[in-house]
Amino acid sequence: MITNGVQGTRDRGVRRHLTDSTPSVSIGMPVYNGEQYTRQALDSLLAQDHGDFELIISDNASTDGTQAICLEYAAGDQRIRYCRTERNMGASWNFNRAFELSSGEYFMWAGSHDLWAPSFISACKQVLDTDSSVVLAYPRAARIDGVGETIIEVVPEFIDTRGLPTAHGVRLIVAELCYCTMIYGLYRASALRRCRPFQTCLGPDHVLLTEISTLGAIAQIPEVLYHTRDYRPPVTGAERKAITLMRLNPDASKRKQVRPHWGWGLQSLVGAWRVAPLGKKLHLTMVVAHAFYRRWHRALKKDLRRPLSLQHCEQPDY
Repeated sequence: MITNGVQGTRDRGVRRHLTDSTPSVSIGMPVYNGEQYTRQALDSLLAQDHGDFELIISDNASTDGTQAICLEYAAGDQRIRYCRTERNMGASWNFNRAFELSSGEYFMWAGSHDLWAPSFISACKQVLDTDSSVVLAYPRAARIDGVGETIIEVVPEFIDTRGLPTAHGVRLIVAELCYCTMIYGLYRASALRRCRPFQTCLGPDHVLLTEISTLGAIAQIPEVLYHTRDYRPPVTGAERKAITLMRLNPDASKRKQVRPHWGWGLQSLVGAWRVAPLGKKLHLTMVVAHAFYRRWHRALKKDLRRPLSLQHCEQPDY
């Protein structure tokens, strides 16, 4: 069971609010109907031993008690900014907005249902501070369920591209990335701004990580400092893809035919071509194309035979 005895930290007030300077770290928390876990997530972030941060909560028109919880926390800690849109714009838009509103040298997204060890930010920041080749630092992760019980003690994702040729690092992301916990690591914001925002295709986190892996190294910290929560209803196959696309973009319900893996692959190719150095564009794009096809060729063929329709799908409330 994961517990966070940090309520007193919030009640005692903030450590420091930098009114006259930019915080070193920005945290963007996109949230939508997250009342069940948002308090735990905020308490976990506010207990970080690195206190020089701003926390931007971007509320995507939640219809539950999320707004009241966030306003309560924002009133008690000046590092927190709460922003709300009055219409559900989709998860991709909300992730992008959280980053657009940030100002720190380093940036991280924070899931409104997850938990972090107190040293999460400081450990990731130390790597970025000491190695200029690293554009993203992330720790090993555990997976917990809706009540905080451990499902996976160490998520089996061990990708570290330090010291590797760029093409090798990019191939690792495309060919082997699965759980994608590194998307919630700490980024060098200047590198992240060179990437495109989250797309509304299937696998937008993979697409972004493919892009940023062309700009520098990705470093893994060998400690479990992050707990990602598996709380959503179990779905598989076409239903899972449809729900994912609807969550990313509510307007996707207008689409009669969708070929999810083709859209994912195309965006991966566009991203690699866009950010790769001039002399490496063709090579890196071919690396992405080859790795993506080898991994997803069955899904690509299935998409051609049976496109997905979203016209009769209901918008999920999470």
